[in-house]
Amino acid sequence: MVWGADAGSMRRRSYDNATARRRFGRRLILLARFNQHGGSSFDEGSPVRAQVKWFNVTKGFGFVAPVDGTPDAFLHVSVLSRAGLQELSDGTEILCVIGAGPKGPQVSRLIEVLGEGAPQPQR
Repeated sequence: MVWGADAGSMRRRSYDNATARRRFGRRLILLARFNQHGGSSFDEGSPVRAQVKWFNVTKGFGFVAPVDGTPDAFLHVSVLSRAGLQELSDGTEILCVIGAGPKGPQVSRLIEVLGEGAPQPQR
């Protein structure tokens, strides 16, 4: 539903997807993607201990294995950047928050680097 003004009065309008896309274009698509996978929705969850299976700096991602045996989670370089890091060595133990990503479990926040293989801080 969209609210619109005609001749100074407020009235409620309903658009189907095709009409909305023509009228609002790219803004509507970007808003839908942000709402579906927005930052706040990923930050839900409790801290989990996990071990880095692998992380490739060139590709900008890797995977971690939670120690509780739940499925592996995707780790994107942007999560490391927010924590002030550039990379994590294989086998490093971390404390993180894992949430639902677009394609499965995903690390949404890095809380602490716990084990060996601690990375160098970003300069």
